[in-house]
Amino acid sequence: MTTQEWKKKLTDEWLKQPGVEVYRIDTDKTFDEQFSAVSIENLLFYAQAFGLMVLEKIVGDRIAKLEEHFNRLRPHTLSWYAGKIKAFQMGDTLPTDTDVYPNINKEKQVVKYCSLMERNGVLSAKIAGQDKDGRPTRLSDDDVKKVSAYVSRIKDAGVRVLLSSGDADKFNVSLLIHYDPLKRLEAKDIKKVVSEYLESMPFDGIYSNMALIDAIQKVDGVRVAEVLTSEAKYGGNITKSIDSVYVPTSGYMQIETATIKLKPYQYDQF
Repeated sequence: MTTQEWKKKLTDEWLKQPGVEVYRIDTDKTFDEQFSAVSIENLLFYAQAFGLMVLEKIVGDRIAKLEEHFNRLRPHTLSWYAGKIKAFQMGDTLPTDTDVYPNINKEKQVVKYCSLMERNGVLSAKIAGQDKDGRPTRLSDDDVKKVSAYVSRIKDAGVRVLLSSGDADKFNVSLLIHYDPLKRLEAKDIKKVVSEYLESMPFDGIYSNMALIDAIQKVDGVRVAEVLTSEAKYGGNITKSIDSVYVPTSGYMQIETATIKLKPYQYDQF
C-alpha cells in the first residue's frame, strides 16, 4: 500500500477509539478534514504510515526473492513445464542464466496448447499452435525443433523432454437420429453439433460417445440419438473403433465423415 493508504487505514481506526472524544470529533468527517497538514497528530500518523510503507516494501521484496530462490531449487511440476513451453517466443533468445524473456510478446508465443505426461522419467509433451478461428493446429517440424532447443535451456538437469505436434486425429461417426416430425431438422444441424462438441473438448481431453449424445440431445427436435459406429485415426496409423472413450493422439480431433440417418419418431402415445 502507499503512504496515504496506510495513513488512512491508521486514522480511520484511530477515529473509532473512545479516547478521541476529547478532540470533539465529527464522525461524519474524515481525519484530513479535521486536522491540518502541519498538526502534530497528522505528522505523527504520516511518519507511522511512511514507516509501514517502507517496511512492507522491504519485506515484500525479500519474500519475492526467497520464493524465486526456492522455486529454482525445487523440482518443477508438469504445470510449470506447460506454462514455460507456452511462454516460448519464436525468434527471441533467452538471456544467459534465466528462463524469462526480457520482453514478453504474446504474438511471438506460437505454442497455444500444451499437455504433458510423465512416464519412466521422461516428460512427453503434446503441443499445438492456433489457427485464425482459435482452433488447435499442427506446428511445423522446424518450429518443434526450436521449441525443443528452448526447453533444453530451461529444463531441470537430468530431465528428458520429448515434444510432438501433429495434425488433428480424424473422426468418423455414424448416427441414427429419431426426431420430432413436427420439427424441421436436417443432417447438417447434427453435423454442426458434432463439430462443436469436438472443438469444445479441452486439449488432450477425452472424447466420449455418451458426451456426444448428450450434446446432440439438446438440439430442438431430437427425441432419441444413437451412435451406431465411431472411429478415429491419427496420421497413417490404423483406424481405431471407439467403444466408449478415446484420447486423441495429437490432442485434438476433427470430423472426417459424419453419416447421419434421420428417422421420424413414431412412439408417442396419444
